[in-house]
Amino acid sequence: MNSICLDIGGTSIKGGYFSNNNLLDTFSIPSNGKLGREEILKSIDFIMKEIIKKYPTFDYIGISSAGNIDYKNGICVYASNNLKGWTNFNIKEYFINKYHKLVFTENDAVCALIGEIYPTYLNNSIFMITLGTGVGACLYKDKKIYLGNDFDLGKFAHHIIKDNGNLCDCGNKGCAEKEISATGLKVIISKVYKKEISIIELFNLFRNKDLLAKKVLDEYFYYLKKYLDYIINDIKVDHIIIGGGLINSKDVFELYLNSYKDIIIYAVNGNNAGIIGANLLINREVL
Repeated sequence: MNSICLDIGGTSIKGGYFSNNNLLDTFSIPSNGKLGREEILKSIDFIMKEIIKKYPTFDYIGISSAGNIDYKNGICVYASNNLKGWTNFNIKEYFINKYHKLVFTENDAVCALIGEIYPTYLNNSIFMITLGTGVGACLYKDKKIYLGNDFDLGKFAHHIIKDNGNLCDCGNKGCAEKEISATGLKVIISKVYKKEISIIELFNLFRNKDLLAKKVLDEYFYYLKKYLDYIINDIKVDHIIIGGGLINSKDVFELYLNSYKDIIIYAVNGNNAGIIGANLLINREVL
């Protein structure tokens, strides 16, 4: 069985080619998510063309996408402005019409969760957080993934952790989505440094004992801990898996979250979590 799997996010689109469940190759391209649907589709078509050029034989397509995804019909019910114009778009239909293959679609946090819990944690209750451009938040309990109402995954990413915080696309202020994502971290950086520096540079400055970097991360982790406490005390799970691009600086996370070390698991699939989960989704449906 050969498959092409994509992970569509606000910052980038990642692609992977799988043969008999072995990930043979990966690809990546900016998604241009804030520029609108047509630009997103241009990025998708480009990465698909590059993969097919190298691996022309495939049976299935698996799609991991940000947004509230109606996995049965392949429709994005809602997406934030990180994927502008993605709301109400039929992802599955687009890929079927263009590539004439069986297509399976699911939310990116769900795919990341599937990729991380299989097979080790299938008998545990798990909450997964992905910290990227936005926040993915997904609950696995009683051997099933909680999809919530209208595929919103329980709106866990929109739990308010800061009074009068950053304005979220949902209309509220202070949601986890806007406070503990890379987007939220950049807001703190701008406030403290009075200029833009990259997140990679921030973590390197912290490692070099820069006091402003410590001030930024003290504030960031204060709100991340508030969110972790909400999950532990209100949702009650065995473990919390933390993934997403921000944990490329896992050493800093381990330092700040040392008191949570018995409950936290750091994701092992890294940037490939979405495509690995999408491939497992295909397996679940066709094998």
